[in-house]
Amino acid sequence: MTVPLSADSREYVRLEFAHRANKIASRHREAIQKINQLAPRSGAAQVAVDREQFESLSEMVDAKISLHIEAHERENEALTDTDIDQICAQIDEMVRAARQSPFRTHLASSQDKYMCIVPRARLELASASKRIKISQRQAALSQPKVVVPVRERLFIEDIDSFAEVQGIAPGAIAELLSNGYLDVPEDIVQRAIEAILNVPMHKVDWGGETNDLYTTNLIISGRRRETAFLLKGNGLRKSVMEIRDCGKNGDQILRLVESPALLFVIQFVGNVSENVIRDIAGKVAHLRSQGRDAQYCIIDGQDTARLLRAYGKL
Repeated sequence: MTVPLSADSREYVRLEFAHRANKIASRHREAIQKINQLAPRSGAAQVAVDREQFESLSEMVDAKISLHIEAHERENEALTDTDIDQICAQIDEMVRAARQSPFRTHLASSQDKYMCIVPRARLELASASKRIKISQRQAALSQPKVVVPVRERLFIEDIDSFAEVQGIAPGAIAELLSNGYLDVPEDIVQRAIEAILNVPMHKVDWGGETNDLYTTNLIISGRRRETAFLLKGNGLRKSVMEIRDCGKNGDQILRLVESPALLFVIQFVGNVSENVIRDIAGKVAHLRSQGRDAQYCIIDGQDTARLLRAYGKL
């Protein structure tokens, strides 16, 4: 978006042009008076007077153009079409005034010169505006890019597909929990997540799978994200899930990160131990060191209850 010149710049242009125009007009007025004194009414005098008149106008026009360009360059703001139209209108008034000057001759040969002044001014102003725009683009490209570090851990509120969770405060589902434990089967949780994400097929649970649910329908920051879930319901009758509770050999998290996914979600209807969080965090960090844009998310009993309540599944 183009911003108008500041009031200070506009006032500077007005005052400085008035100063320069007075000096230019005074100098050429004196020259014309001398010509008329030396050779009044002669053909040579007429040519000389016309030349002085035109040079005076040209210098004033150049002063006006240069002052406006300098002001816009100083503020690094390109001239808009409106700016150029206004300046050219002022120059056109200057040309009309010059044609009515008492010093001006009526030589037919001078007509074309005056007619070219406004088009030339418009071309110079447009060219200057283009230069400023190029300078703006180059300045923008040269600015150091602010790199926002990608968080390895996401929270349920960071997931676009679970956006309704933001309307459910933890206190709103407190009565559903017992010491942080939500007594709901894994199949209920899985089917709810499949419905929320519009997963077309229910995945049947079996002991040797790499994940309990895999989908590319989950959205983060407006983009789809390959996601693998490890789900635990009330089949685990403990308030805190440890690594040994993840699979018969405690290797379910290891198998989870072997999924062709970039987001790994560990969900449990109770509390997730710090050892589990450290384990998945370490595995995700290892994947990132290999160039994979991996992240993880922990959904404990509280967030599970919020998710199910937010989408009418509880």
